[in-house]
Amino acid sequence: MIYGSGEASSSKSDEAGKKPDIIKLLTIVPPASELKQAKAKVIERRVRVIYDDQLPKDVAKISQELASEIRVSEGDSVEVIVGGKKKFVYKALIASGIQFNTVYCNSEELRLNGVANNSIATIRRKA
Repeated sequence: MIYGSGEASSSKSDEAGKKPDIIKLLTIVPPASELKQAKAKVIERRVRVIYDDQLPKDVAKISQELASEIRVSEGDSVEVIVGGKKKFVYKALIASGIQFNTVYCNSEELRLNGVANNSIATIRRKA
């Protein structure tokens, strides 16, 4: 019996055994630096909550510096979280001449919810 030369069978195995080009595969997968940038970072700040009877119940007065740090403009919603358990949502009222690390809120609402004057809280922009 005469069989064909080994050249024909080796060319078939070369075609079947070709691996995909690694450079082409790497163009599909994004670099790690891009994956890290895709996640938005929540900016928050620890502040003191001070009673202010002059403010309406749905308004929190914050300083201009604090507003720029947490990226809030006038009328935006902010969350004030006291003790990690009690969340309040307010509209931001930006004022000048107040301390950087204080937030002024309506005293009646805070008292009803068990928040003392000068309590430590976290403030952040409402998503």
